Amino acid sequence: MKFLPTLRFSIFILLLGLGSSVFAQTQLRGIVLDTDSKDPLIGVSILVGDTGQGTITDWDGTFILETSESFPITLEFSYIGYETQTLEITDDSRINMTLSENAVTIEGVEVKGSRISDKQKESPLPIEALDIIGI
Repeated sequence: MKFLPTLRFSIFILLLGLGSSVFAQTQLRGIVLDTDSKDPLIGVSILVGDTGQGTITDWDGTFILETSESFPITLEFSYIGYETQTLEITDDSRINMTLSENAVTIEGVEVKGSRISDKQKESPLPIEALDIIGI
């Protein structure tokens, strides 16, 4: 009967191991680069379909994404100033993604300013400047 606590502990560990395999996750790794310069892109948003699961790239453009979805998995890559792209993944091989710039050209920007605020313009009292003799 001395082995009874050891047997219970062994069964507990076995069941714990079997239970964790039910919640297995798929791990995806990859890198995101600029199409033209081949520089890594920092902070690219990577989302798994419509699940809300996602991650962002590190300082060297790499990412690790763990998801409970099974293959095929649709990933959406988005970054400010670049075109959003989707990619369907069918296995857990390393992902090499390139994003191309999406430039928007505008005609011009006009900035207007005033030294007198609207509050001063609506003031019911006149504002006068006095010199030393007037005081």
